[in-house]
Amino acid sequence: MVKNEQHNIEHYIQQVKNRNVSNTSVGGSESFNFGDVTLILYYGRDDAEQVMQMANEKNAKGIRTPKHLAVKRETVSANDKQAAKVFDTSLGDCDICWVLQETFKGKSFTEYCSGDIDTKLKMQAILANAPTEHYAKLISDAMEITGMGYELKPKNMAYDESTVNGGFSIIDLTLGSGKSFDNSLKDVLKIYSYMDVVQCSGLSWSDKESATEGEKKLTAQQHNQIQQKILLGMEKAIPNFEQHRRWVLRSTSPIHLENFKKMGFCETDLSLTEQEQSLFSQLMQQAIDACFSEDKDNPTNRLIGNLDRYGLQDSWRYHAKSEKRKDDFEDDYDYKRACANELEKIAKNIIQERQIMKPKKLSGTAKIGKNAKLGDEGLDGTE
Repeated sequence: MVKNEQHNIEHYIQQVKNRNVSNTSVGGSESFNFGDVTLILYYGRDDAEQVMQMANEKNAKGIRTPKHLAVKRETVSANDKQAAKVFDTSLGDCDICWVLQETFKGKSFTEYCSGDIDTKLKMQAILANAPTEHYAKLISDAMEITGMGYELKPKNMAYDESTVNGGFSIIDLTLGSGKSFDNSLKDVLKIYSYMDVVQCSGLSWSDKESATEGEKKLTAQQHNQIQQKILLGMEKAIPNFEQHRRWVLRSTSPIHLENFKKMGFCETDLSLTEQEQSLFSQLMQQAIDACFSEDKDNPTNRLIGNLDRYGLQDSWRYHAKSEKRKDDFEDDYDYKRACANELEKIAKNIIQERQIMKPKKLSGTAKIGKNAKLGDEGLDGTE
């Protein structure tokens, strides 16, 4: 057992076993709030001690993630009828892991994404009016935890609107690759994807069916404010963000982009320049290399994820070689999906050609041939 002597984890565990406290988690691992500390129940969690050490190192550096205080493991017998009232022993004996940590400050994002329409709009307004510095700090913290695992869901993020020491907290870290943020486009887009949790606030599609026009307009306006502050936060926190700005903007929803253009917040034309097309080909090569590295027998199994991680699906809509045109589709979703399918087909053809080519021909970048038709591309851009 690993622990901080100031906190008696056994006391809190016994409170749970005696059923004196209720689970406050919305899905996922059970958690029990005791005020200034929270006890979390995991099944398995072999790396809990390592996560504790790493999370506490991040906390000591000023990263807004809860400090871990103690870890205790035990095995629960399926024959223990009393334990079966508390633990899931339906599949036999189970190994459980208790983790005691400081309770995060503020409200979980489950509260920012729940309630009636009026409540959701008020909670969304808090995020829309949050200081840009809070968003910059969130981006900075996200950069620091790039090498750790983090599951994107509302219950794993919180926001404290306090004027003093307020801000976003990132909760429930796990072990990851250990690779530090390197300011590559892939890492910048990964940070941008973390912000999806922040953008989950506001009215859902089902809410909008019963919302008034005024409420719909308000949630769109507030969502736009949040999106703008996320981008401003990235500008403040990420070194040389300008080199990635256009690529990040291409990953932004068309609705936000149109509003940003009207505000003069971004360029009106995000079409890939010749230089960006060259970089696109390099990124395509990297994405395909990653597919082979991750699953050499069936590289196409990893294709969609890698195209997304390298920002290729979103950028393809702005590539001169794309044959899809927005005016041919009724809505943005159908257009986006058609472009993604088009690029996926091109990438699959490149992978298939690479699989049958001799090793000496595998160098170069996965260029989209100058006069290539869909499906005719080779690694060197020839038909």
